[in-house]
Formats: sequence, structure tokens, C-alpha cells
Amino acid sequence: MRVAFRVDASLLLGTGHVMRCLTLAMALRERGVNCAFVSRALPGHLCPLMRERGFEVLELPRVAIPEGLHPTCGDGDARGLPTCSEQDAVETLAMLANRRVDWLIVDHYGLDAVWERRVGTLVRSIVVIDDLADRLHDCE
Repeated sequence: MRVAFRVDASLLLGTGHVMRCLTLAMALRERGVNCAFVSRALPGHLCPLMRERGFEVLELPRVAIPEGLHPTCGDGDARGLPTCSEQDAVETLAMLANRRVDWLIVDHYGLDAVWERRVGTLVRSIVVIDDLADRLHDCE
């Protein structure tokens, strides 16, 4: 089984999302599951820690605009997503294009049902960790 995590850490978001997903990934790996992370290297990211723990990290392209702002997309409250969710979905799909992903686990305040429907075309199933429960999701 192959699992990918879409999660970010940053000075704005904090590190809790990544730490939670790392804990889950380590437990899954003990059960023979292949895990990888899709993450953006934002200021304060934890990509090196994910690699230290032995996981592959697929880094999304760096974004030149300030974190939380994306004037060309007009999403308003970016909630830690430094680009519009459509661009993030396209970039995530590109990272996962040549991989079989059974489960995509998403832990990100900036992603919702629209993103999940777009990325869900490539993966078998999506799981969302949402500790705010303030937006719609399209997941198992």
C-alpha cells in the first residue's frame, strides 16, 4: 500500500500538522505501508525532519509572493496556503503523476473539497484531518 501526505509547516501555520502526520506515517510504515510527503518549503518548514525520519519528500515549487498572500488568485483568507488552491492542486498532481497512491492524507487549513475533487482524480482515496471543521471536504 502507498500513502502520500499533503501537509505543510511554516512560521504562520506552525508545526503541529507535520508532527501529527509524521506520527501517523511512522505507525503506517511499521505495518509495511510506503509513505511519502508532498510539502512546500515555506519559511519554517520541516522537510529536513521528514527526510531524517526516512520519508521521501516531494517539495512543491517555492512561491515568491509573501506567505498567505496571492493577489492573482483572489482567494482571500489563504490560511497558510501561499498560492491559490487551484495552483496547489495542479502542482500536487504533477508531483504524484508517476506514482500509484492508494490513500492521500491531507492535513492543511488551506485545502478543501474543491482541491480534493481535483486531486482525487489521481488517487484512490482521500482522508482529511481537519481540527477546525469549518469547510466542506470531499473525502472518505
